[in-house]
Parts: sequence; C-alpha cells; structure tokens
Amino acid sequence: MDSAEKISFTLKCVFTGAPISLVLIMLYNLFIYIQQKTFMSTGDLLLVSSGFLKWVFVLYGFAVFFIIISREETAYFPVLIYKIITRLGTKKVFLIISVIFLITVTQMFSTYAKVNENEIASCNGFIHKTQTYSWKDINNAEVYCSYNRKSTSKVDLHYVLKFKNGKEIDLASSKQFWKNILKVDSILIRKGTIISRGLIDYGTSLNILKDSDYYKENENVLKKIIYVVDTPPIHIT
Repeated sequence: MDSAEKISFTLKCVFTGAPISLVLIMLYNLFIYIQQKTFMSTGDLLLVSSGFLKWVFVLYGFAVFFIIISREETAYFPVLIYKIITRLGTKKVFLIISVIFLITVTQMFSTYAKVNENEIASCNGFIHKTQTYSWKDINNAEVYCSYNRKSTSKVDLHYVLKFKNGKEIDLASSKQFWKNILKVDSILIRKGTIISRGLIDYGTSLNILKDSDYYKENENVLKKIIYVVDTPPIHIT
C-alpha cells in the first residue's frame, strides 16, 4: 500500500467512522435517559446500568463500520468474513447484526441496579425477577481507583458494594453518582458497614475530576469518599 492509498483509506475510515460514532453516542445517551425515566421513582438515589451496555454499542458500531468499509476496501479484511458478506449480501448481514443488537439492548434495558434510602433492587433482564436487598445484606464497601493499561492519565473511580451472597455493584458507573453518593455513603456509615477507602495522590484526583460533570462541586465529594493527598507535587527546577 503506497502513501496515497494509505491516505485514501484513512479518510474513508474517518468519514465513515465519525458519523457512526456520533449516532451511537446519541443513541446510548438516549437509552440511559429512557431507562432512568422508566425505572427511577421519587426517592431513588442511583440507577446503575450494566457495565457491558457500553460495549454492546461499541461492538455494533464497529460491525456496521466494518460492513461499510469492506464493500470497497476488500484487501484489508479477512477473506472468510468478506466471503460471508458477499454471499449473504450487505443488507442481509446488516439486518442480522441489527436484530441481534436490538434483542441484546432490549434485554439489557431491564438489567440494572437501583438504590434508594431503604433498599437496593437488582434486575438481570426481562426473564429474571427483581431481587431486593436490604442495607444489612451488604457485607462491606470498597472505594478505589483503577488505571487504564493504555493510558496512565485515564483513571476510573470505583465505589463497590459487596453483598454477603457474593454479588457486587459498582455505584461509580451511575449517572447520578456525584450527585447522590454522599447520601449512600452516609447510609452505609449509619448502618455500621465497613468501608475500605483507598488513597490517591493529587494528580490522580485531578484526572478523576476532569471526567466528572462539575469539577469544583465534585472535588469536595471525592475527598469525602476516598483519601486524597491534596498537596500539589513540588516541581524542582
């Protein structure tokens, strides 16, 4: 592949992938919004969607991108997959993938955990009954950070409830996390639940806050749920 072909291929990827990504991001946020409006009621503090939900949208977007690109750039993709697309036809393959996507998303619409002042409800899809836990069913809670292997600046905050039956729920993935986590934290303290709080440095706290909605408001929240060494590092010149 010469430089001109590389540039052409790169441009096709960008102008194909960008619209697909934009549409799927909008659909993902719409999905979360409708899910919250459907299942959250007055008094509910947090709604935690399935952690796999985002990957369902990502994989579907990648599949659609692959189908579109493979129609013209056959040399860059596995021969077997290209033969399948050619034999079935682009429209049929797209239809099959879309049906699988819709079935999966429909099932995951009812896969969530909901937290309120009195209990924690967990549902694993339409075919499962909702399980209700009291705060006494929680064995302990852990607050810590994990670092992305590909980028040291990408830090994920976790606030995990660990139940006596082995179930775990990470509250940090909830859209209402920063707004209501102190209320949840207060409930756990009142119930006498052991909370293991990690220790993070100043730089890590900044990276976490950059990914949150409101930097200044969330700074105080972060310092209450995890220990922060809030002294900026000294740069020696």
